[in-house]
Amino acid sequence: MQCRNCGNPVADTFVTCPTCAERRGREGALRLQRDFIPVVLADKVALRLRRRGRTGRFHIEFFQGEGRAYCGEPLQAAHDRARCVLSAARAHQNLCEACARVLDELIAEAPAQ
Repeated sequence: MQCRNCGNPVADTFVTCPTCAERRGREGALRLQRDFIPVVLADKVALRLRRRGRTGRFHIEFFQGEGRAYCGEPLQAAHDRARCVLSAARAHQNLCEACARVLDELIAEAPAQ
């Protein structure tokens, strides 16, 4: 069987296309992140940063979404953790560029406060 949306092959035993389901889940989770943007912009809450090892880039972790990064990178418990407010995160030299882009898009879409 083939997915009507993306054209990927889908096993007959699946109810939906796993690729499309993951994409819709990620899109929904990103929409929920917008609720946190006003307090992030006010530096009232710290962004949760995680990285793999001591030399990897820091990824921005979803609020209320353990194990997901803004860029789509899967995060695991073994990753190093850090917290910093937005102003400090922007100055961070080792921040994942894709996560920073998604954060900028969320900020642009956030309602004016």
